[in-house]
Amino acid sequence: MKLKITLFILLCTILLGACGQAATNAAPTAIPTNTLIPTATFTATPSTPLAILVVPADLDQSLSTLYQNTVYALAQQSGFRFQVRNTLLASDLTDSTLKIVVVFPPDNGVATWASSAPQAQFLAVNIPNLTAGGNLSTLSPNQQIEIPAFMAGYIGAMITE
Repeated sequence: MKLKITLFILLCTILLGACGQAATNAAPTAIPTNTLIPTATFTATPSTPLAILVVPADLDQSLSTLYQNTVYALAQQSGFRFQVRNTLLASDLTDSTLKIVVVFPPDNGVATWASSAPQAQFLAVNIPNLTAGGNLSTLSPNQQIEIPAFMAGYIGAMITE
């Protein structure tokens, strides 16, 4: 009887040992999957808005400096780029980042510029015979010394949202 029990245990051990996996030294193979890898998408970064000051070359230097400093400070506070020009070109009007144009006399066609660039706000300072409306604003010609302060406030209101 002891022999039968010993043989039975031996037989069970052999059978259970045979059921296990054989050890192999081969590396496991990768199973291909249909996982999609996301592709990089490019998003356009918004361009910095542009403010242009158009002053004539023969404007008094102290006034020119005052106007440039005033508009520059307002543009910087609002995150705008700032440029000073003596004339405005047609190619400047097609720039989608153009938002503010401040123009001093003589009138080089600011009303035409305003109609050509509806995305920008135009401010004509001391240019007579212009009618304000749409994207064209005017400061009437006068001899008041408060014009730079008023202009700073007005441009600040135009620039801020």
